[in-house]
Amino acid sequence: MIFVTVGTQAPFERFVKAMDEIAGKIEEPVVAQVFDENYKSKNMETYAFISPEKFSKLLLEARLIVSHAGTGTILSALENKIPIIVMPRLASLGEHRNEHQTATVRKFLELGYVYSANNLDELEKLIINDKTISLHQLGKYASTELTESLHDFFISNAPE
Repeated sequence: MIFVTVGTQAPFERFVKAMDEIAGKIEEPVVAQVFDENYKSKNMETYAFISPEKFSKLLLEARLIVSHAGTGTILSALENKIPIIVMPRLASLGEHRNEHQTATVRKFLELGYVYSANNLDELEKLIINDKTISLHQLGKYASTELTESLHDFFISNAPE
């Protein structure tokens, strides 16, 4: 099963539509937390919101997680050694208030921890490629290297 999540702050229409289209091309079930309760999926089982308990259950059952660039989801995937593809929301498209998700993805890519897609074609190639594996596993507590790297990253990108 592929678990898709957009987080709990806002819809992510471009991403959800792309995932719905891809889900129609694969045999594997896709379960998605889409935020928008009015979205009518053609190819995915969707929920506007998911309780924390159900979120954890779906995450642990997933073969693959496809997500917005929320650090909570990324860290949960890494902690549980589940491969994750991340698609950042873009402020330039009105999907977020700034480009912090792009910066977050860039940092996790530098660390070699995630796969990333910026459009439907890249997303589809990664999902259809059944060689997508977990790139890194975090322990229950993040390493000093990771916490220092993320600390430095967030401090250097903090708004003034």
